Amino acid sequence: MDERFTRKERICIVGAGLVGSLLSIILGQRGYQVDLIEKRCDMRKEDIPGGRTIAMSLSHRGFEALSLVGLKDYIKQHTVAKSSRMVHLKDGTVHVQEYGRDGQAIHTINRKFINSALLDKAEATGNVNTYFESQCVNLNLDKQELELFNKQTGKCDFRQYDRIIGADGVFSKVANEIAKQEQANFERFSPEYGYKELVIPTDSENNWKLNNKVVHVWPQGHFNLVALPNTNKTFTCTLFLKLNGEISLNTLNDHKLIANFFNKHFPDVSRLIPNYCEQFMENPVSKIYSLKCAPWQYRNKVLLIGDACHAIAPFFAMGMNVGFEDCTVFESLITKLDGDLDKVFDEFSRVRKVDTDAIADLSLQNFTSLGTSDKSNYHLKWQINRLLWNKLNNDWMPLYPMIAFSSIPLAEVRRRSTLQAYLIDKIINEENPSEVTDQWIDYIHTKYIKDELEKKNAYTNGVLEA
Repeated sequence: MDERFTRKERICIVGAGLVGSLLSIILGQRGYQVDLIEKRCDMRKEDIPGGRTIAMSLSHRGFEALSLVGLKDYIKQHTVAKSSRMVHLKDGTVHVQEYGRDGQAIHTINRKFINSALLDKAEATGNVNTYFESQCVNLNLDKQELELFNKQTGKCDFRQYDRIIGADGVFSKVANEIAKQEQANFERFSPEYGYKELVIPTDSENNWKLNNKVVHVWPQGHFNLVALPNTNKTFTCTLFLKLNGEISLNTLNDHKLIANFFNKHFPDVSRLIPNYCEQFMENPVSKIYSLKCAPWQYRNKVLLIGDACHAIAPFFAMGMNVGFEDCTVFESLITKLDGDLDKVFDEFSRVRKVDTDAIADLSLQNFTSLGTSDKSNYHLKWQINRLLWNKLNNDWMPLYPMIAFSSIPLAEVRRRSTLQAYLIDKIINEENPSEVTDQWIDYIHTKYIKDELEKKNAYTNGVLEA
């Protein structure tokens, strides 16, 4: 083990969810002594209630982080790969749209499975101690001291550390303490939408009821339904709908209203789930939150990571991947800065925040995109984007592949996608194509795109410069 990373600093990570557990492995493998604190019970021994999302999506950024700790291949074996999405239109027809090319896919993984695997790996380092049902109730930032309430004993105790890292989610106790400091700016935003999950069971022969190689999307404009395949041959369906209003998650509160809603908007889904009304009544409503904040750290001794400092709406299903990429960035800074955590804490938020702000904005924008994917020009835009990608390779990559299948910094993804969307809209408005051919792609490349891509800084923060 590299002696640079065997310092006896005691580090506490508050939150043993996906990001906190992965970060504890990285630190433990480096030789740091870590206490991993979690207010909930150990999910490996008991089920955790609360309506947490069951099916998670893993893509390139997430796998890249898992490879750092030797878990990529093991986790990948327990996923379901989806190379396309299937858009179910109101008239019964479908559009199949590939996410990437050359076999690129996103992978469904069970939340409990991957979190349990991370916890096992953390404890196996020999440098990570896990403490469950231990809730942080108070935090002294200047002393790096936690007051922890033990739910089993009903007693509190105080622990002091050299460093504290808050990985405790969008309502982070650590973040709340940092937010009390002068010049802190914490902006939690809750869109008017929430979601509810249903499960499509297997058929009578225990097989899939739908194509399991795709993500299924039923767009309805202001709301939509998405179905992800699970390893047990079921599908997890997520209905994104307004929390309040005439048609909303809160007003769909009896069997008749629920049945009328599904029979009108998602009749094929209701036929796939015999007990969909019962599931809808029993399963909790989950709210959606987005968080942007500054600073992410306090005096280089207390740091935020993951949803604690940049929760994003789930409309790209990239929350876990972005949190895992935090860990990739953190690990690279440990190497770059010779294990000096003062410098790592300071540099981490400086280099990372611009990217997490970008994906937060893009995720909110994607909800509108999903809801309008039944519109006639949506598929046309998809075709043009893919053909330009084939022609120009890395000089032109559609938005989703940039997010899911590359390591392009997310702020750069936003810059490129803004320019590309502007050009596509301009092309469609001016050319009004009836069909898209390779020859036509050559023509629009010469007329609209070639010069724009050659301009330096053609876009800055999404605004076209003269």
